[in-house]
Amino acid sequence: MTNSYQKRLLDFFNKTSIKNISYLTIGQGISQAISLIGVLYIPKLLGPEGYGDYQTVLSYVSIFTVFSLTGLNKVVVRNGSRELSKLSNEIESIIGIRHLFTFLAALIAVLAAFYLNYDSEIILYISIYVFWLWIRTIEGTVNLIFQAHQELIYFSVFSVIKSILLTSSLITVLLLGRGIIELLMIDLLVSAFVVFLSHNKSRNFTSFKFFSPIKLDMKTLKEGLVFSLIGFFNVMGNKIDIVMISLIGTPMEVGLYALANTVIRKGLLASKAISTSIFPIYAMQAVKSINRAVLYKHSLLTFIPSAIIVFVVFIGSSWFVNNIIGIEFSYSADIMKVLSFYLLFHYLSLPYDLALQATYSEKTLVKIKASLAILNIGANYVLYERFGIMGIAISSILVKVANLVLVIIKTRLTIPYQK
Repeated sequence: MTNSYQKRLLDFFNKTSIKNISYLTIGQGISQAISLIGVLYIPKLLGPEGYGDYQTVLSYVSIFTVFSLTGLNKVVVRNGSRELSKLSNEIESIIGIRHLFTFLAALIAVLAAFYLNYDSEIILYISIYVFWLWIRTIEGTVNLIFQAHQELIYFSVFSVIKSILLTSSLITVLLLGRGIIELLMIDLLVSAFVVFLSHNKSRNFTSFKFFSPIKLDMKTLKEGLVFSLIGFFNVMGNKIDIVMISLIGTPMEVGLYALANTVIRKGLLASKAISTSIFPIYAMQAVKSINRAVLYKHSLLTFIPSAIIVFVVFIGSSWFVNNIIGIEFSYSADIMKVLSFYLLFHYLSLPYDLALQATYSEKTLVKIKASLAILNIGANYVLYERFGIMGIAISSILVKVANLVLVIIKTRLTIPYQK
């Protein structure tokens, strides 16, 4: 590697981004370690069927975040990172429309639950938990302030606070003999409290009118819709698995798959850190510095730790599930081994995904993600019939491999190797 190339890499990956990745990775690591305690106790206390119902509600509601136009936050970060003095105006231009669409998202979620013929108990749980969509809207708006200002230490601080409060509260509620309704209520209350704390802190950097009037900027709305669709199709490639099992399988199958899925996704702890830290940097450097050589380097750097995680899962998953969770979840260990490859292909593709978003290629990403979502749904049906819930795991890996191939092809067409 030449000295000039090393210098460009160091300039690109400046001290601020390194510091922010460190903050977020450490914070996410602590948060995930704490929440892992919940993974150890909640399935054991609820049992496979109860845990399946609980995870069905969480996954089902999360799918409807697309209708709350979460992608508008990405537009604000991309624009606001370049001129922080206008960040307040940028936020106020979207917050009103986001409140409106979040209400519509909650309404659609409940009505769709009736249409999908979930039983009355699941519909009740969904009707309670849809308030999470509004909390998520507020949380995302507050967090984009920290992201734009690159003060990401507060992401970590509030993430750890939330994990401590939520995990301890959920376990306490179950030990007191309560059920899923109480778990969902605790989730909402803790989430709202932490958002309140983070909002107060964010006002030190940028303040905005929380109930700003609805504004219709068609250019911003179109860009936000594209980013929202990217997020939606990512969810369709992830959360849809559990929802589909809840519709074509049994609550016990949902519980077995959900446990494996939840544990493996703890391995994504660095993903949010990398995305949140690097996207503003990619956005600012899109014209001058970003090139495929850098992306190749970043992708390789993510490969090594993810490969280690795959190895650890293969070695230790059976012991972990049988001795820590319970023998009734033993099949979850086999699913974990397959799903561990999801982490490998996710991290390899992450720099390419971010670069394409930062360089205004998000419309192409929507087409890629839409195609993969359709592939995932079709493969889920076919492979479930052949392999049961293991087929759902295989489908997830196939979709991630296809995503990696497609984003690499797109970056080769749009981003030069070096500048």
